[in-house]
Amino acid sequence: MRWVSRLTTGAVIVIIAAGFALLVRSRVPTSKVEHASFKTYVKFRDGSRLAVGSPVVIAGVQVGLIRQLTIEGELARIDMNATTTLDAPVEQFTISLPNKGGDSCTLRLDWEKTRAEVDVKEKK
Repeated sequence: MRWVSRLTTGAVIVIIAAGFALLVRSRVPTSKVEHASFKTYVKFRDGSRLAVGSPVVIAGVQVGLIRQLTIEGELARIDMNATTTLDAPVEQFTISLPNKGGDSCTLRLDWEKTRAEVDVKEKK
């Protein structure tokens, strides 16, 4: 008869623990990016091979489209809409500008396990 009491107590504890786990899981937000959208621009010395409507690709993933090309001084300004639905959650995206000394630095983009770098120097 004692084993029935222990079995019942164990079953009640398992049911309470499972209910608590389901409650916690239902309160945890998902980190999946369903739809993100923003407008941004870049400037290049030469934008002659770009066209409005061309895809914007980062690390092999299309993240948007070029919406406008203009000239600002000696540079080409490329305005773009970055919109995407990602299949996997984005864990970390970092932009940094480590100084190389003097009037130059490196623009570094780190996204998950991908890194892109561009050397930047002040134009005088």
